[in-house]
Amino acid sequence: MKKLGVLVGILIGAGIVIHQVIDSMEFTPVQPEQVAEMAADTLVSVTPEPTYLYGIVIDSLEVVTDKVKRNQNLSEILSDFNISHEQIYNLANASKGVFDVRKIGYRKPYTLLCEKDSLNTARYMVYEPSLTEYVLFDLGDSIQVTYHQKEIQVVEREVSGTID
Repeated sequence: MKKLGVLVGILIGAGIVIHQVIDSMEFTPVQPEQVAEMAADTLVSVTPEPTYLYGIVIDSLEVVTDKVKRNQNLSEILSDFNISHEQIYNLANASKGVFDVRKIGYRKPYTLLCEKDSLNTARYMVYEPSLTEYVLFDLGDSIQVTYHQKEIQVVEREVSGTID
């Protein structure tokens, strides 16, 4: 009972202090024009930097990475991502002289950049035949295939020691 009385006393005292603080504050009414002016002064426009992958802005695309399965070919990979057989045929013809699509290898990585919609339609496919190169398949209206070398950075390090 004694603890309850102490608790009530503390709460009443805190309420009085808060009431005095609020009474001592001065509030000035603000007009709607002033609010708009203050908001314009304080707002900062921040434009996020776009995210690139293989030189393509991927902010509005879904990235799917995988490796080629045993006996899998270009047609099997792309048909799961809403690419028609006609488009795959045109893609194979467009790649002649750049990359032979029959040489897609087992366990080699590929990346699909797809639309973020219910169909999950592929817009680009990137196949990496080696660690230093990749082939970019543009699956848009004008099908294009381009071969690229990855940028390689050579880092030299030196270690020394003495043996006693």
